[in-house]
Amino acid sequence: MKRYLAVVLILLLIFAIPAVRSWAADPAGFSDVPQNAWYAESVEFVRSRGLMVGTSETRFAPGSTFKRAQMAMVLYRIAGEPAVTGTDSFADTHEGQWYTDAVLWAEQSGIVEGVSPSRFGTDNPVTQEQLATMLWRMEGEPEAEAAAGTSEYAAKAVGWAKEKGIIADSVNYSFKPLSYALRSQVAGIITNYVNWKETKAAEEQQIVLTVAGKRLEVEWAENSSVEALKELLKEGDITLDMADYGGFEKGAPLPKSLPQNRQQMHTDAGDIILYQDKQFVIYYDKNSWSLTPLGKIQGMTKEELKGLLGTSYVEAVLSLGK
Repeated sequence: MKRYLAVVLILLLIFAIPAVRSWAADPAGFSDVPQNAWYAESVEFVRSRGLMVGTSETRFAPGSTFKRAQMAMVLYRIAGEPAVTGTDSFADTHEGQWYTDAVLWAEQSGIVEGVSPSRFGTDNPVTQEQLATMLWRMEGEPEAEAAAGTSEYAAKAVGWAKEKGIIADSVNYSFKPLSYALRSQVAGIITNYVNWKETKAAEEQQIVLTVAGKRLEVEWAENSSVEALKELLKEGDITLDMADYGGFEKGAPLPKSLPQNRQQMHTDAGDIILYQDKQFVIYYDKNSWSLTPLGKIQGMTKEELKGLLGTSYVEAVLSLGK
């Protein structure tokens, strides 16, 4: 009898333990997003960034269409939800709704137009070319080669989105301009757009060094001197007429002083340093001194570097992300 009761007790304990949700099996946090789905990582991305939510706490509805008001909300979130004042000009929108500020911002910024002068089409599904056009307008309508097979208004937008890799056909997704965008497709395109935008922003913050007309690959140091140089370059490019010194370096003064991060160094060809607080120096030979490291030129031998720098003055240009 005791053995029977023990077995029953064990079984009760087993069935009483709640099922533990497997994050590995459900990475996007939704029961209808399989781990191996082509859109799973994109759904997780937009969910974690707070750009898109599910249709419920447990479902994303990847095969459902996405409404224009929802699209305005996603773009508004990407923009940081800036404060807005006033009212929109559409008869099918209402004050105090979850989309109110987003639609107002979208209209005032010119990013999303109505389906007519008096209707925004809040509940209308967004088409794939409309989505591309909205993102294109977010970037200021840059010049691009017009894509074929789209509405006239969307041709440049679609061409731009394809050029930047924001829209990319694959075995899982074929771009159809006039078709409605599914939630899984919106998640994928928005993920591509945000990643492209962040990569572009990072590149625009990178210091570019050009010597004698040749752009050099440089691994810049991580210190306050380099950060101060970036801030200085936001005011404009810096052109330096660099002259020889000591038979192992070329240097020229920067327009402003930078903070120092001096350390005892054994320099070699390709090292870029800050001497004292203002002198920008490129080494083409060895030296030992207490200096502030700024960076290291990559992919050039000592002989190649000496040939580029020459035996007299050489022009160097510092810029940001160009």
